[in-house]
Amino acid sequence: MGGPTMQWVRRVDVPAPAEVVWELMRDVGRWPSWNPAVAHVDLSEEGLVPGARLTLTSTGMWCHDYRVAFVEEGSRFAAVSASLGLGHWFERRVLTGGTDACTVRLTWAIGGLMAATADRGVHAVVTSLLDSEGVFLRERALGA
Repeated sequence: MGGPTMQWVRRVDVPAPAEVVWELMRDVGRWPSWNPAVAHVDLSEEGLVPGARLTLTSTGMWCHDYRVAFVEEGSRFAAVSASLGLGHWFERRVLTGGTDACTVRLTWAIGGLMAATADRGVHAVVTSLLDSEGVFLRERALGA
């Protein structure tokens, strides 16, 4: 991305098997069914594979187009969005896991020349979104 980078990371302990949690995170088309911050998802026909187009629309805040950067089945995936002077990416990763619980890492970052202009408002919004996603992921995994 070049230029300054800001990154937000949340680790979430989920009382569900790693495989269950991975399937919830990987099925991005169903995110709106368990994460109220995500209003709509469009994923290109090929599904969650490197190079696929992914559009996320939040509830009233933003809409971003991404390209899936990589997928490591059963473990993690990331998507990248870039525009003039500002890029951002997110990663969802199962860090550890057993048959009855796992830990996931939710990451969101911005970079590029315009990243330095991000203010406390951006920090507050991203922090809130990641914290909410962790709560809803945990709740959904328990009900899966």
